[in-house]
Amino acid sequence: MQNRTLWAVIALIGLVTVSLTLFGWVDAGPSWIQGLGYLIFLLGVCGFIWSWIVEARRARRPGDDRYNPPRNG
Repeated sequence: MQNRTLWAVIALIGLVTVSLTLFGWVDAGPSWIQGLGYLIFLLGVCGFIWSWIVEARRARRPGDDRYNPPRNG
């Protein structure tokens, strides 16, 4: 699984946690559960954006042929 996919899954888990408690689909219980859901969601979103930036930087390195392999002539 790629880094971006992993971060997207983490963000989705946080979003589901927040949704279940915020909209009353599940008894919210302690408020720290909802806060933890927000934290997991924000962590996932930030990680997703960070991994996107890292991949973009990697693709622009001179001499790095992993993302732009030479064509056989």
